[in-house]
Amino acid sequence: MGISDTLVEAVAVRNSAQLVFSPEQIATAIDRMADWVSGISSTACPTLLAVMNGGVFTATSLCGRLQHPYRFDFVHGTRYGDEITGADLS
Repeated sequence: MGISDTLVEAVAVRNSAQLVFSPEQIATAIDRMADWVSGISSTACPTLLAVMNGGVFTATSLCGRLQHPYRFDFVHGTRYGDEITGADLS
């Protein structure tokens, strides 16, 4: 499967996806997370740890809502490697 085939497939999957939560519901959930993090760490400098790849989008949205210092880092784990089906987490 070439890159153009992969892109066509990705667009087809996206176009057939069902909306689970609205953008407003997602924003509200991230606001609640920011309030929670701020409530427990307003005097500390927490490290926000994103799980790559998908978690980085939520983490950066969360970071933009925080009004106190924080550190940001990420971890990357994969079950796929060069395969298309999952195996052991590495």
